[in-house]
Amino acid sequence: MIRLFTALSACLLLSACVIHVGPGSYRNPNVGEDTVFGDIQVPSGQTVGSLSSVNGSISVSFGAKAGHVSTVNGSIELDEKVEVDSITSVNGSINGGKDLRVQGEIETVNGTIRLAQNSSVLGEINSTNGDILLTGVKLQSNLITINGDITVKSDSVIAGNIVVKGNKGSDNNNNKPPVITLAQEVNLMGAILLERPATIKLSNPEHQAKVQRLYLK
Repeated sequence: MIRLFTALSACLLLSACVIHVGPGSYRNPNVGEDTVFGDIQVPSGQTVGSLSSVNGSISVSFGAKAGHVSTVNGSIELDEKVEVDSITSVNGSINGGKDLRVQGEIETVNGTIRLAQNSSVLGEINSTNGDILLTGVKLQSNLITINGDITVKSDSVIAGNIVVKGNKGSDNNNNKPPVITLAQEVNLMGAILLERPATIKLSNPEHQAKVQRLYLK
């Protein structure tokens, strides 16, 4: 608590502040970091607990492990071979490197989600307004958006459904429709469920057959 208070006090006095999660956190995986103004950086190969920042960004370097990673306004940068429990962001982007492992869900409101080759996500990937770009990703659950575009490339596997949710409290027919793009080689095991109009770009006939329009035309 004293270490964190000192770090936060320094952040208030400086225009830019970076908090390096200290060696104590590496010995105790249950210890994490929680800050308002500072950026958080986790060095390569270390194991830490949950990481949370309001206005700062979070970066987790090569091969490191962390618990839940969350920001409000800052971006989240995850290097190759990183493992985390789950990820949430309000306005910041979420960028995952190759071989990322996420045990739970990834969720954002306005930020973009980008995941690289051979990443694995066990929970849902859910965005309200931000775009989602997956390249060679294995997703064991649903891929969900309301207003953001979804692009799935390479040999990605989607075990659940791709869902375009209805935008409650607004006229879905007058809003710009999200664009759903799937590459030919994507393995979609579920369906494409449209609760509002969307632009569908599918070159694989098997994907075309999975589209279900659940809204009133």
